[in-house]
Amino acid sequence: MMIEKIKQALSQLVEVQQQLLEIAVNKTELIKENRMKDLELVVREEAKAIQKLRITEMVRVKEVKSFFETRNKPLLEPTMTDLIAEVEPSDREGLQSLQQLLLEQILELKKVNEHNEELIQESMKFVHFSLDVLSPQLSEMQYQRKPQNGNGYENGEHSIFDSRA
Repeated sequence: MMIEKIKQALSQLVEVQQQLLEIAVNKTELIKENRMKDLELVVREEAKAIQKLRITEMVRVKEVKSFFETRNKPLLEPTMTDLIAEVEPSDREGLQSLQQLLLEQILELKKVNEHNEELIQESMKFVHFSLDVLSPQLSEMQYQRKPQNGNGYENGEHSIFDSRA
């Protein structure tokens, strides 16, 4: 019975990971198309899925700890490897396949998220470049004095006031 609850929690984790993977692929398209408003909505949806993932993971950990406690082998942080080693051979294959599926989804999600991060970094570089090109240079915006020779008049210019008179 406990193994079935653990399998159910793992199946839910697989479903949530699949949702997160679909969201990440959707984010890739939105980033490429520069649809920031839609991206905000997808990020909110992603936050909800992550929260669901955390809750499901807590349930899984609780069930695994309960499994080990009923066998008088309490562990602080039981792993899937610990669990698979402890279960009956008939349950082992199902747990291993769920573990493998979950691992594959996590790796795929990581790859897509890294790609999204690269796209965002490139986008930010482009924005900074565009701002640098479009914004006037500081030195062009300031008024500068003309270089003066010793008497304050350049190129033979004379003052209206003649002090020799």
